[in-house]
Amino acid sequence: MAKYCGMCGKELEPGGRFCVSCGNPVEGTKRENAPDVGKGRGGNEALSMYPVSRKKREKGLNKKAAVMISAVLVILIIVAAGIRFINTKVSGYKMPVKYFCEYMNTGDTDYIEKMVPKKAQKKLSKDFFYGDWISPDVVASYDSVDEYVEESGDKFLEYAYLEPMEELRDDFMEQFGTDFQIEYEISEKEEIGEEDILGNWKSEIFFYQEYGIDVKFYRVETKLKVKGSEGRDTQKVDFRVADFEGEWTILCNY
Repeated sequence: MAKYCGMCGKELEPGGRFCVSCGNPVEGTKRENAPDVGKGRGGNEALSMYPVSRKKREKGLNKKAAVMISAVLVILIIVAAGIRFINTKVSGYKMPVKYFCEYMNTGDTDYIEKMVPKKAQKKLSKDFFYGDWISPDVVASYDSVDEYVEESGDKFLEYAYLEPMEELRDDFMEQFGTDFQIEYEISEKEEIGEEDILGNWKSEIFFYQEYGIDVKFYRVETKLKVKGSEGRDTQKVDFRVADFEGEWTILCNY
């Protein structure tokens, strides 16, 4: 006489102690003809166990689904943040304009130092040290070329960047209040010649070019929106920006 599982109703193997289909114990699960789950010894127990097992499986599946959904959300957030970063990333000729506005808004001189073409300036200082532009007495007053390069860099930062920009920021604070903020919008860039360079940079550029440093010049048309407790204004500014072989800077009128 065929035996059937009280759990799933599958036909049992002769002499087997467990159902090969669902693993339910065979003892007390005799069935004749068509299976009738829920009758006989063990049948009620099987019925009471099955919903619990299904709930556990469903709970496990729900937990896995929640983990997968959370992981997908995290990935989407990271991707979205990356897209925003890519869209707002500033490079090339826009960098010195950004640093200029950041300095004006915060007064943090670190932004000014980021605009200095350090590699080009160091190369120029070394060439000066070993060239004919500095007298032997001046060269002899330094212990090493590195000492001269460092001192030259500090002086260059001071007179070509810090002094003119600090003076300009003071003018803005006087006009718009100490809490003023600047927003900027760059509209276009146009390559220009040396004749369009302002102030003492004209003579400064000569030395870079004399020692083989390639410098290109651009006019960057920018709209500045200035807001402060003492007033507000929108100004169009043509920044003079230079590319020192990949190092970008604003040529301040000093």
